[in-house]
Amino acid sequence: RDLVVEAWSVPDRIAEVVLSNDEIFYRTGAELTAQSFDPRSLKLSGNPRTISSHASLVAAGGPTLVYFDPPGGLSLGYRIAWLSRSGAQLSTTGPAGSYRDPRISPDGRSLAIARADGHGLFSIWKYDIARNIDSRVSGTTFSTPVWSRDGRSIMAESAGGVRRFDALAFGPPQVIRTLKNRVGLLDVSPDGREVLVRSSPKAQLAAMPLDGSADPRLISDQVFEGSMHGGFSPDGKWIAVDAPEGGSTRLEVRPYPGPGARIPVTAMRASYARWRGDGRELYFISQVDGSQAIMAAAVTWNGGVPDFGPAQMLFKVP
Repeated sequence: RDLVVEAWSVPDRIAEVVLSNDEIFYRTGAELTAQSFDPRSLKLSGNPRTISSHASLVAAGGPTLVYFDPPGGLSLGYRIAWLSRSGAQLSTTGPAGSYRDPRISPDGRSLAIARADGHGLFSIWKYDIARNIDSRVSGTTFSTPVWSRDGRSIMAESAGGVRRFDALAFGPPQVIRTLKNRVGLLDVSPDGREVLVRSSPKAQLAAMPLDGSADPRLISDQVFEGSMHGGFSPDGKWIAVDAPEGGSTRLEVRPYPGPGARIPVTAMRASYARWRGDGRELYFISQVDGSQAIMAAAVTWNGGVPDFGPAQMLFKVP
């Protein structure tokens, strides 16, 4: 049965709505509210109650509710900074704000990123890096942007599925695929045909055709213990994956589309792996002396199989 919540039942400007066993949760701006709900009659009852005044990224399943509630509320004081390989700050882009999911365009001239407004609602923005000019790409409640390989489109995810936006002009998006469960977009394959995604409600690695012909298909049956990130190698034949496992975060590469053995990259705690454009290095974030640091592992290729050298620290994150 379809669920329809009457317009007068809840306030306007709703960013997200999720259901648990007997309650409905909805977020307006950064305020998360709960109200009793009967799934048989599809009726609300009782008085709504506020759970958080600075929440975002809400999900529910069965009796469990998960939401992001940063200590002290949403911070709007972060800057997008460009650093040299030694860690020296070269420049900044855009105003101070709250950002997530940065992606550089294939030609290296633009940045797509999710930026929050004062209510904690994220939308996709594009920055001309050299001229420091921003332009809005999407409406609110979109995140995890990725670029098409020709740089003409930006794909992003929302509660309704995956959408394609024109990177050159603000306008209505094209629906690529409507999905029942939310996904996180991770990377587009070098041939531009598939997008690597983090599926839900279980955290699993999957790939979805960008022509919208099918739902995401699982790459493996492995269920990760939390959020993971991944990216295609420049030749598209390998995927670097960093994911929580056994109380730590492992970084490994696996053949795509498989099958084949996983190759560990480092014993260090690692996250946010990114390949260098020529495939000769793999970058990631780790911890050094209690501080976050940008690391690099040299890659040599033997018969199309990567071999990784010892990880070297480039610089600590300021």
